[in-house]
Amino acid sequence: MRLLEFDGKKIFRKYGIPVPEGKFLETAGDVEKEAAAVLSYPCLFKAQMLSGGRGKAGLIQKVASSGEAKSFGQKIFGRENVKGILAEELIPIQKELFAAVALDRKLAAPVLMFTAQGGMEVESLPPEAMVRVPFGDGAAWSFHRFLDLLLPLGL
Repeated sequence: MRLLEFDGKKIFRKYGIPVPEGKFLETAGDVEKEAAAVLSYPCLFKAQMLSGGRGKAGLIQKVASSGEAKSFGQKIFGRENVKGILAEELIPIQKELFAAVALDRKLAAPVLMFTAQGGMEVESLPPEAMVRVPFGDGAAWSFHRFLDLLLPLGL
């Protein structure tokens, strides 16, 4: 299953996992309408598409005004495979982490991936910087098992 960031965050909210407040904008017209009336600045605009590397490609941007929001919207909605923009409140970052669940085709199992080295360009990190744990193995997940995974990362 592949989910847009916005859809994943909707699921998190449903189960009580805190996420930044955000609004999904499906068209450039939505950006025009919401930019002045609803959004508070600064905020993040994140192109919603099923691919990685969005930050490096300039598809995630901090916007400080309705003018910047409209400009970003015009640029983004002209791109192929963009499903919308997630306009999200800006939250100060104390430490950036990366966590994901992905299907490992070699193992034919889901894996939990985690690193303490942020979310940009995680694909290029050395293998020892990323914890990868298959979790469809039937083993019970306990707090202690989780800690054993994170301690080597210095967390």
